[in-house]
Amino acid sequence: MSTDQSSRRELAQPRVHLSYLDGLRGWASLFVLMHHLWQFVVLQADRPPPPRWFAVMTIFKYGPFAVTLFIVLSGYSLMIPVARSIDASLAGGRRGFFVRRGRRILPAYYAAMLFSLALLLAFPAMAHPSGTQWDTALPVLDVEYLLLHVALLHNLFDSAKWALDPPLWSVALEWQIYWVFALMLLPIWRRKGALMTLLAAVVLAALPIALGFGHLHSWYVVSFALGMWGASINFSKPAWAERTPWGLVSLAFLAPAGIWLGVFKARVGDEWVAFGHVFSHLCLSVAAGAFLVRCTRGLLAERTSLIVRALSHRWSVNLGHFSYSLYLLHYPILGAICIALRRYNLPGLTLFLVLLACVPPILGVSYVFHLFFEKPHVSSRNSGKARVPAVAA
Repeated sequence: MSTDQSSRRELAQPRVHLSYLDGLRGWASLFVLMHHLWQFVVLQADRPPPPRWFAVMTIFKYGPFAVTLFIVLSGYSLMIPVARSIDASLAGGRRGFFVRRGRRILPAYYAAMLFSLALLLAFPAMAHPSGTQWDTALPVLDVEYLLLHVALLHNLFDSAKWALDPPLWSVALEWQIYWVFALMLLPIWRRKGALMTLLAAVVLAALPIALGFGHLHSWYVVSFALGMWGASINFSKPAWAERTPWGLVSLAFLAPAGIWLGVFKARVGDEWVAFGHVFSHLCLSVAAGAFLVRCTRGLLAERTSLIVRALSHRWSVNLGHFSYSLYLLHYPILGAICIALRRYNLPGLTLFLVLLACVPPILGVSYVFHLFFEKPHVSSRNSGKARVPAVAA
């Protein structure tokens, strides 16, 4: 199908605007920032422990689950125009899809790499062990690791995954999932339907885990497929979906993840920890997919819940617009700040308050970065909704 034909196909239906997705993405990115801030405080070596009441902040240790939400959102957002199209094809074909994804993801990604390297020039101490959480990003100047980052393959190697800027691993993962989506999942969805697509994703995710490559985080393929399924439910509207209480489904799958994390994780042997990790992420994926179905279903019926109104508020949406830049930049900035503060030997609570005071400047730097390196590459012609920013996590 030609690009002109694809354009006419999309214009045959009115656009749908789901601004709450932007807000959800924005708050998830802020949660990741707070997760890493918590890590820099609690996991920093040779620091007095924070006061006992500080335990309430441990909610932020669950930051990795925000990545799960990002991946589900990505599958959902990218599937919307496919589910709404006449022939279930990608606008502009596969080539057009990868061009659009590349323009949206890669310029800011490579600019963030240069940003981290520029920080190293400004703060040479960041290239050496400091006893802070930043040490997880070392070595930062290994040529092999840098080349793997450029190729978006560093997440495949456990030794290179966290180097330079740890959050970049999930950007590489999502880029790889795009290829799985376009070359495997979408063709199966067109020929065999949503259930077989989800089954194929489960098989594809299980193989690396069974072969001992759990560090590849292959279960995120299932998370992405669940997002796809959510979009197909909302915009293909199967009859059975109209009778399903999606809010209750979301809560039903959220509960086992919470029980595992809050009760059983600390009571089982190491052989069960890996299983529980995957189990909790997949439960959250189903819960997130059902939540998106419930929220969008209400919007399409012109019934908006309080949470959707909050996520659609202009502050939430504006945060979502530069959430990708915030995700890319916050970790090296926190690292530079913590290394600079290291000499003062601040107690945990004081360090937390100082870092918390740095959140607004981090947001400001991320917004400026967004204006220069992200916004110019956001296509004004979006499929399925007025704004579907990248969900790179």
